[in-house]
Amino acid sequence: MKKIIASVVAVTIAFGGLALPAAESGLSFSAAISASADESTAADFNYTVLSDGTLKITKYKGKADNVVIPETIDGKKVTVIGTRAFYDYTRKNSLTIPSSLKTIEDSGFHYFSFDSVFIGSLKQWCELGNNPECGTIFVNDVKLTGAVNIPNGTERIGDSAFYNRGEITSVSIPDSVTSIGYHAFAKCGNMTSVKMSNKVQTIGEGAFSDCEKLTAITLPDTLTEIERDAFANCYKLEKANIPSKVKVLKACTFESCGSLKNVTLSEGLTDIEKEAFYSCYSLSSIKFPSTLKTIGYHSFYRTSLTRAELPSGLTTIGQEAFYMCGSLQSVFVPKSVDSIGMWAFSAGSDD
Repeated sequence: MKKIIASVVAVTIAFGGLALPAAESGLSFSAAISASADESTAADFNYTVLSDGTLKITKYKGKADNVVIPETIDGKKVTVIGTRAFYDYTRKNSLTIPSSLKTIEDSGFHYFSFDSVFIGSLKQWCELGNNPECGTIFVNDVKLTGAVNIPNGTERIGDSAFYNRGEITSVSIPDSVTSIGYHAFAKCGNMTSVKMSNKVQTIGEGAFSDCEKLTAITLPDTLTEIERDAFANCYKLEKANIPSKVKVLKACTFESCGSLKNVTLSEGLTDIEKEAFYSCYSLSSIKFPSTLKTIGYHSFYRTSLTRAELPSGLTTIGQEAFYMCGSLQSVFVPKSVDSIGMWAFSAGSDD
């Protein structure tokens, strides 16, 4: 009971603004008070001054239908939109982004969307990350549509940069790009081709998922990591390769790619995680690299593989790894395998 009372007293004192040591409860609110004290207000925005002297917008308080983020506030450049700075279940007419803005933090535009967004540079749009949901993007007052050429010098394509952009039909990514973020091109339903950077190293979770018309993509030797769901639900994707520096094929990488029939797995791959090729029902053959150690749960569920010659050195075959592979006629399991999950090779049933 004494500890409970001490906790209540500690909370009361902290909110009173007194700088006293934490009580037995271990609770301290001094950091929160300090952050609040540092926050300033100008026009429609609350903001804080960052260590480099630029500003982070922490809250938008305005009511305008056409939102303009200022280049400067009180003589200092605006460079960051903070987490949930724009937080409202609303859709505005337009948003204008200044050239000074460098970063949009996670959920910077939480449930906040626009009919149109105006920005001066496509490079800037790519590198911001966590881009706001909008109907149309205007770059230098030109509508972004059709074939999109990412400008040379762009280093990364941020999270959700082109999410759900049905107006894009193709994209060319320059060699200056080394990383592609979470959902960067997800749901670009009319995008048929991607010219990939030859220097890209990482592809984020769901980066090209639900690109229903994408037919092929060539991944460069520089690639080291492909996050889960990267190409999930790309129904027309027919061909894919996994470069040698990729050690783990993450969960659901090619899930439900129903047209996928030509896959190259390079030497160096050690793990195929769960559902990597789930429901790739056009996949009839695949050569497993000698470096492979594990095949995960549902990895090749409902594929059309006719044979599975598993490599010497493989140790684990997950539950239902080849479940409902009705065309599977022969399987070679090496002596190195010490774990086979239930129904790993069961023909299953549609019932």
